[in-house]
Amino acid sequence: MKSPRQPRNSALKIPFHRFQRVVFAVLLFFGLYPAVATAQDSFQITGAFGPAIAVHTISLDKTAFSGLAGLHPDFDLGNTSPALKIKGDLFITAGIEGFTRLSPHWGLGTSMGFGKYQSSVDTDSSRITVLFTLSQFGLVPEFTLNPAHRLKIVLGAALGITPALLSASTIYPAEQWQNIISGTVVRSNYKATAWAPLVQPWLGLDLGLTEFLGLRVVGGYEMQKISRGGWQLENSQSIDDSPAVDFSALFARLLVYTSF
Repeated sequence: MKSPRQPRNSALKIPFHRFQRVVFAVLLFFGLYPAVATAQDSFQITGAFGPAIAVHTISLDKTAFSGLAGLHPDFDLGNTSPALKIKGDLFITAGIEGFTRLSPHWGLGTSMGFGKYQSSVDTDSSRITVLFTLSQFGLVPEFTLNPAHRLKIVLGAALGITPALLSASTIYPAEQWQNIISGTVVRSNYKATAWAPLVQPWLGLDLGLTEFLGLRVVGGYEMQKISRGGWQLENSQSIDDSPAVDFSALFARLLVYTSF
């Protein structure tokens, strides 16, 4: 009589479907990891900088600066004369901008810009000049939506300060040393300064022209308001009754940059 067949020892056997899963996972890991690692390793931190020019819809407040008419009627901001250059509706700043790409999407930059309105009026005995300047200094975090394309969409916001200056000076044709240092000749000279916090969100297009040259056009809105009593004279004397002045405006900026 035949003895019953002993069952085979299956403890050391791996089911075929489980073996397939293990092999597939190993192949998937070693197949995808080089591609992911290459994509990560292919990114390099790069920087860029270049000249920038911007146009702002900034004009001098007719109420806050109405006293300029006391220097000369031609400095009245309500004057319709086109020769008065301190009342323009388009304020142009020029400066330098740079940025560093810290990752495929994120970057950090800096921006500096300077602009002015200036106008002079000749009287019978002197020339009176009024000068208004506005500077902008900001730190700019930015985010690139499509970093792999030559034409990129970029979002950013400058966070910084806006120093402002308003000055008036009187110049006589034949200046004499004694008259200057003794104050014999009455002059209408002063220099008032102030600053405002700057918040400047923008949306831009970045076009890589070559490997080392690019063009960026951005537009947005800048918020910069000098608080009441924020103006002071050269000797740091505060002008407590100086009005609040809002220089918030729309702007557009063009940057030509070189990469390194």
